[in-house]
Amino acid sequence: MADRRKKSAKNKAVTVTSVPAPKKKRGKEKKPTLSVGVTEAVSEFEKPAMKPVKQKLSLPCDKSVLSSIGGQSSDEKKVEEKLSNFSHEVKPAESKPADRKEKEENSASEEKPASAKSSRPPRRISVLFVCTGNTCRSAMAQYIFSEYVRKKGESEYFDVQGAGLSALTGDDMSEQAKRALFEKGIKDVNHFARRLTREMAESSDLVVCMTEGHFRTVGGLPNVTTIARITGGADVPDPWGGSLDDYRKVAAYLEYACGDVYDCAIKTVRGVER
Repeated sequence: MADRRKKSAKNKAVTVTSVPAPKKKRGKEKKPTLSVGVTEAVSEFEKPAMKPVKQKLSLPCDKSVLSSIGGQSSDEKKVEEKLSNFSHEVKPAESKPADRKEKEENSASEEKPASAKSSRPPRRISVLFVCTGNTCRSAMAQYIFSEYVRKKGESEYFDVQGAGLSALTGDDMSEQAKRALFEKGIKDVNHFARRLTREMAESSDLVVCMTEGHFRTVGGLPNVTTIARITGGADVPDPWGGSLDDYRKVAAYLEYACGDVYDCAIKTVRGVER
């Protein structure tokens, strides 16, 4: 009996009871990390993009501001040092006196408006207006165009005259024509009619006739044209014997044509000089 009890006691000491395995905790499973060899095989297009290094926009920066936000990182300090050194090392080249003078001349020419360069005549230009009696249309055109270039500050560059194909030398301007000019602010009128000669037409840079009939009579010269050809409009009607309103209309038309006559005179002279 005693031996049996000893054997049973030994059996009880050796026997190992099975313990149940612990349960896994619920949650996200950790993904296995890739080995070194696998990461090297990943394509460059699948690699995560590198975060750009934040750089300061304004350098140098106030130290008090940096201390309030936790100071600068080592990368930021390196960037700041490089930029500060670069700014000290690179200096603008000093311009020579000749270069400075050339720059000043170029800047002065750039400040002038393009209209001032192109509008100023290259030399004194003679413009001759022609009608029949030189007491109405050509006389009014002479004073109106003279006032136009005066307002442009170029009176010294123009010589403006008038003549008539059948004018009586010494005749005064029509009273209606004077009144029409007076209403436009042209008060100083001292006119003496004169007859057109071949010499007058040839010596003028530009001869501007009031109608196509005047043009045909004077024709044969390359510097002769008409108001209608210059403006693309109509001939200037003869107001002789008409009302003051007829003279006003003629004056308004001649005033309207001044800009085109001016451009035509400039182009004519430049074409001759070339």
